[in-house]
Amino acid sequence: LRLAPTDASGRLDPHRLDEALEKETEPILAVVATAGTTVRGAVDPIGPMGDICRRRGLWLHVDGAIGAVCGLGGQRHQERVAHMDRADSLTMNPQKWLGIAKTSAMVLLRQPQALADAFAAPLAYMEPARVAHGGDCGLQGTRPAEVLKLWLGLRHLGQHGIEELLDGALQRARTLRHALAPLPLIMPSGDLHIVCFRPRTAGSSEAWSRHTRQLLLDQGLMLSRPRYRGERYLKAVLGNPFTGVEQIAAVAD
Repeated sequence: LRLAPTDASGRLDPHRLDEALEKETEPILAVVATAGTTVRGAVDPIGPMGDICRRRGLWLHVDGAIGAVCGLGGQRHQERVAHMDRADSLTMNPQKWLGIAKTSAMVLLRQPQALADAFAAPLAYMEPARVAHGGDCGLQGTRPAEVLKLWLGLRHLGQHGIEELLDGALQRARTLRHALAPLPLIMPSGDLHIVCFRPRTAGSSEAWSRHTRQLLLDQGLMLSRPRYRGERYLKAVLGNPFTGVEQIAAVAD
């Protein structure tokens, strides 16, 4: 596993990636881009990464667990995760933003047969499938109909409902950023509905984040404490459509 260099925005740097690939002496299995990093919600430049992978004959996987659902929205949202169609494989978790009951996660492949070729476990007492279907790619030899709740959820939301969920989450993130802006905080930029921050003043981010998180928990506000670039941050994920301006203001207070 090789960590690829990122820029100040937390996005992977295509030029430095290409240089690192050129120097690599071990066989390369795949390059992984992220459409929405866990701590700050940064989206890698998937288009340029796709160009590099195509030129070098490499597999491009996009981890879209957080941000790939933007591809279901209109053009404004699709542009946030542009060029995901360049991926050879893509992971996506509708449970994280669209309110689909857990577990709702999937992997999409440009060539589904590739998954079967790599992971299928044919058994002598089972008739071989004529086409790749995914059921024989696990220990159970079958899969429950997990896709049904996703299908029902998308039918219930419709295009308008999806747009409302995406728009609302992004607006809540902007509202929180605006409320926190006057405070002496380091608040990394992000492309999605995630806001993370820590004190600008010197001191222990570990102690501060633990103390502040407990104060927020006492008010019924749940923020996580991820470690990012050696420091502890508090992180708010604004995907819940029932999060109101009062809760957002309470975080800033």
